[in-house]
Amino acid sequence: MSNPAQLVADILPTFSDHAVAEALSVLQRGRPNMLLVGAEEAVDRLLERIHLHLDAPIASWMPRRRLTWPGGDFQTLIVRGVDGLSPTQQTQLTALDRPVHIVSTTAEPLYPAVKSGAFAEALYYRLNVVVISSLL
Repeated sequence: MSNPAQLVADILPTFSDHAVAEALSVLQRGRPNMLLVGAEEAVDRLLERIHLHLDAPIASWMPRRRLTWPGGDFQTLIVRGVDGLSPTQQTQLTALDRPVHIVSTTAEPLYPAVKSGAFAEALYYRLNVVVISSLL
């Protein structure tokens, strides 16, 4: 009998090997902002791979927490669930004035939220430099 946890892991939506290779290639060429679109489990797996290739300090933030920046010098900010940002948090992130590479994640494409006014257009274009999606 197969391990149920392994069966679930095998059927979860995931990023293709090509998408993973592209994300790592982009990171080797520079530090553009990157938007990862897909199921939480798939995004977490890709973030693990990205984290292994980043040689700079990283800060991580989730929308349910107050938007404050940790002490110290970090060059990459990972924002999980960017689609859950409040309008105030969206404004704060858009106005971020320190030089930082932002890797953000969302379960669904953001453009429909931009069209409906639920997500700030300026932040969308700031985050949407490189998009890697596991959605078909």
